[in-house]
Amino acid sequence: MRLKDKVAIVTGGAHGMGEAEARLFAAEGAKVVVADILEHEAEIVAADIRAGGEEAMAAKIDVTSESEWVGLIAKAVATYGKLDILVNNAGISGSSVGDPDGLEGWHRIIAVNQTSVFLGTKLAASRPPLRTDASASPIPWAPPVTIATLSFSRMCASRISGREHNASISSAEPSSATGPCSKRGSAMNRKSARKGA
Repeated sequence: MRLKDKVAIVTGGAHGMGEAEARLFAAEGAKVVVADILEHEAEIVAADIRAGGEEAMAAKIDVTSESEWVGLIAKAVATYGKLDILVNNAGISGSSVGDPDGLEGWHRIIAVNQTSVFLGTKLAASRPPLRTDASASPIPWAPPVTIATLSFSRMCASRISGREHNASISSAEPSSATGPCSKRGSAMNRKSARKGA
């Protein structure tokens, strides 16, 4: 098992890609914190992982809140004694913010998909040992968000990787994923395409 006795936080872990990551990490021996704003759904995933004989706990977090990040990391460390891996998977699409072309919606997308990665990485990196995976949800119609996340990950790699706690920084930008976010986005894109036809 490649992650035996490692402790991992996976945000957006209640469904879709985050759920798959949480289950995979647990199967590889990690103790997983399934973190999501959807607390009930996160507990269902964590309970199912535990039912399979692996270790997991659920935690509610609004990834845009620095104080909630502090609480989440403290909870993981208090429960498992350390934090080795952070997967910044939580993300939303334009279809989840009302008017995706409005400024309020734009700020919400930036907060969830970008600022959360900054907050989680900054706070988790202060607790060695750590491996940070900045994995952003795909947002095909908002390329600045994914480009910014990649740029931030590269900056972290140059500043954090190889320091005294030997952290490794990586960023995964999948072209597509299955989950509530991607399903709403796909439906909205199909609707827009029909209107334009």
